[in-house]
Amino acid sequence: MATPNGHETAAAPLPTATLAPTPYAPRLSDRAQRHVQGPFKVLFKRLGPDMIALASGMPNAANFPLLDVSVKLRNGQEFPTLKHLQPALQYGLGRGYGPLVAWLQRYVAEVHRPPNATWEVCLSTGNTDAFGKSAETLLNPGDVVVLEHYVYQPILGKLNTIPATLVGVDSDEGGMVPASLDAACARLAAAGTPARVVYIIPHGQVRPRPRLRRRGWTT
Repeated sequence: MATPNGHETAAAPLPTATLAPTPYAPRLSDRAQRHVQGPFKVLFKRLGPDMIALASGMPNAANFPLLDVSVKLRNGQEFPTLKHLQPALQYGLGRGYGPLVAWLQRYVAEVHRPPNATWEVCLSTGNTDAFGKSAETLLNPGDVVVLEHYVYQPILGKLNTIPATLVGVDSDEGGMVPASLDAACARLAAAGTPARVVYIIPHGQVRPRPRLRRRGWTT
């Protein structure tokens, strides 16, 4: 960094944060274990209500042109005017829009009731985006992924960029065939290349209802 008198001086290091210790660390990819939070995210968490962040390019919320939004559905149903738009119009963290994440967190807790307390909800831009991030978090190049012979094409694209070793198993109207999965996993373990990830579609690719019968096996 240049000073007013023209001399060069070393820039102060920006703050970063390493991942907190977790029992899941051995199951994470090498890339995921090297991950640290960027300096902007660390600084963002320290912002107060009267602070304006210039580092991340956050505009002054007082200058946003939208004040409220109303919604009317095709069936004629109308929703109350949506106010308090500033948080939705502003830059946020990668987890997604805060109020929506909090609502989904409560929904998952009440409806799905995860068996442990160390879980969180993170929004994504879609299924393929979420799967790609999950694959990068769990897989190293060459790791084995077991999946159905017939699978959504973009999933294969994400796995091929790792690149992962793909092993297909049989499926029927109820989903992945357990005997075929057991045989594949046993064969891989005997060869010294056990499966790292099993990709299961519990609700089906085309006809979701029959697969609900096998859902208890997939969870």
